[in-house]
Amino acid sequence: MWVHAAGAAIYLARWLAGELGLPVHASLQDDPSGHNKQIGDVVRPYFAQLIKQIATADVASMAMKRQYDRTFGVELDARPVQFGTTASVLLPPPIIRPIARRMAYAGNVWCDDSVQAVCEAIERKRNRSDSMSLTIYSQKLPRWMRGYRTVRYGGLVPSNKVASVLSQHDLLFCPMGFSERHRPLTEYSFPSKIFTYLQAQLPILAHGPPYGTHMEFVANKDVGLTIDTLDVSVIADRLERYQHDEPQRARQSRNARALIVGPMEPTRATSELVEFIDR
Repeated sequence: MWVHAAGAAIYLARWLAGELGLPVHASLQDDPSGHNKQIGDVVRPYFAQLIKQIATADVASMAMKRQYDRTFGVELDARPVQFGTTASVLLPPPIIRPIARRMAYAGNVWCDDSVQAVCEAIERKRNRSDSMSLTIYSQKLPRWMRGYRTVRYGGLVPSNKVASVLSQHDLLFCPMGFSERHRPLTEYSFPSKIFTYLQAQLPILAHGPPYGTHMEFVANKDVGLTIDTLDVSVIADRLERYQHDEPQRARQSRNARALIVGPMEPTRATSELVEFIDR
């Protein structure tokens, strides 16, 4: 049995594994307490039992595996896998403009500290000839973002069209929270939007604390810019230099395409995971 270990599915999977003895493969892509502490407090005891019962697991990062091994006294048979929305077709390489002016974000806004700092940074330079805008593609635009003149609301885009819409921009924004409350998500989970961003083949702005899994990925794969501070002046200066560095952005766009047609190609990644489970 294959289960995504989140919410009520944690309790069901624990019961099926314990009572019926079914072998379980668990997708451990989010910490149970990451988004909602109240739900996390309820399901964590069952999660602790499930961790000790599963046969195999896929994890968002090896940091997540090490944390669970330490916390629950196990040695998970796990491999890192990143999941995300799949575009219907492989998109052509995007246009890399001499100056990056249009940044986009896809998904619900949950880490206000990071998003607000970046909004403030681009707002400071809104009257310049090379000013940048940020378009939010989401179910709704948070009320606190509506006062920024550089922020646009693009609405909710169907999942199979998100990559195509994003590819019309210049830079894709991936924030993760700096607060201790969000640390389990930032340090151990992997934002699935990166998978979608790679399919758009544009460079990624990874913003968050140094321990963020997205920061390590973007830096190691050379697919974008990482900024690990909430200092608005520093963010603004680094963004300004980056938006004018066309050769760097072009190289990172090519690196993103190489990943999505190679090791992170959706059907290949799924096939490799199925082979891992069926050993």
